[in-house]
Amino acid sequence: MTPDGKDGWIFEFERYFSGWVRLNVKGKPGTTITLNHEEGEKDVYILKGAPEGEVYEPRFALHGVRHVLVTGLEGEPMLDTLAGREVYSDVDLYGSFTCSNELLNKIHGIVQCSLRVGLKGFVLDCLHREPIAYNEPASFFGSPSTRKCMPELWMEFAHSVQLAGSENGDLSDVVPRMPGMKRQSDVSQNASYPMLIWNLYECYGDERLLAQHYPTVRVWVDFIGQQLAEPSHIVKKGWLGEHMLPKRGAPGVDFISKETPKDLIWTCFYYQNARVLSSMSRVLGKKADEKRYAALAEEIRQAINKTWLDETTGHYATKSQTSEILPLAIGIVPPDHRQQLIDNIAQTITGADGGKFRVGHAGLPGYMESLVENGLGEIVYKTVNTTEFPGWGYMISEGATTVWEGWSMVNGGYSRAESMTMLAGVCRFFYDSIAGIQEPNFYGTREFEPGYGVIRINPMCSVT
Repeated sequence: MTPDGKDGWIFEFERYFSGWVRLNVKGKPGTTITLNHEEGEKDVYILKGAPEGEVYEPRFALHGVRHVLVTGLEGEPMLDTLAGREVYSDVDLYGSFTCSNELLNKIHGIVQCSLRVGLKGFVLDCLHREPIAYNEPASFFGSPSTRKCMPELWMEFAHSVQLAGSENGDLSDVVPRMPGMKRQSDVSQNASYPMLIWNLYECYGDERLLAQHYPTVRVWVDFIGQQLAEPSHIVKKGWLGEHMLPKRGAPGVDFISKETPKDLIWTCFYYQNARVLSSMSRVLGKKADEKRYAALAEEIRQAINKTWLDETTGHYATKSQTSEILPLAIGIVPPDHRQQLIDNIAQTITGADGGKFRVGHAGLPGYMESLVENGLGEIVYKTVNTTEFPGWGYMISEGATTVWEGWSMVNGGYSRAESMTMLAGVCRFFYDSIAGIQEPNFYGTREFEPGYGVIRINPMCSVT
């Protein structure tokens, strides 16, 4: 609590949270007290002048709270003049992670804080600018990687994604779909829905989930083939691709990456969705569809490798991290090129990219999911265990208590949201790679017994 140098007092809370503050105050009738929050939001209370004091608590408001400027007080306040009231969904958040590396513990902590900020009946994007959910891969990967048991929340949200779809089979990347909203379809966003359905099935083992969502997943995969892809199976229509790529050099982000071809990302995700649909068909006993979509997935795999794989060098497309991690993660690399690609990825990260990761929302799940299990655990550890840009340690070094929207808070004069779960996927590394408690893959094909029928413990990093 410090004076602002004018007529107000700044209250600083230990960490950023979502909710409101409770004001405990005495004063003259008619005195106006203003609570100024982040994002230019404010609550105003006019005192009634009760001699015993009065309490104001705007329970129908929702703010991001870290610093609050209070004006209109008579005299110096006490610390208990203002109290934080954190609000999030009533779900089971039991569980913790602690290791011998304090920076990793802090990174884990800011992820948990961001999860609580986002839990509002679903995992929202950000509190103010976009209080909605995005059907996109990094958030769907990052939030479940926190290992919180929230089956009802995810089942209900998956149904919301289903309801936001269109009659022609297209999906919406904004959930819920707003009245009159018209957004161009993009596979690098909407393909997350089938991934989520299969991941939830593997986590909880509930075949009813597959039966409920099977028709929607099927018409979506058909929609890609009929409306977005060419006869060669290469997807050419969309708008996003790789989002939130860290810049080289000074902190900042590229909103849309130019390093990784968009059509490579779209087509890789098309393959992944076709493969998931074949797996759903197998579980549900739909033999014809299982065979049909397995054949489609194989044709897409061949098209990707024909179009982007350099069989001499083993590189894919532009040699960017996402260009090469995606084929590895989804399992389309020919066996005789697999180790060559793994070596290429290691050399790109440690050499050309200076030991730093360069992935955005499409590449991050694959980075956390596939590199460690392919022998690159120490590289992942070094890119996570740093306070240099880009990374979660860098956020902490800049005072963050939650995971930011982007790798940098300010980019070209535009300020990012202070809390978002899109970049929370680092938790996969903590639980799956360091603690060794294996979970289903989101992109890939790891053998997994639905509902954790078999629990596999396999630590893959040297941290204890």
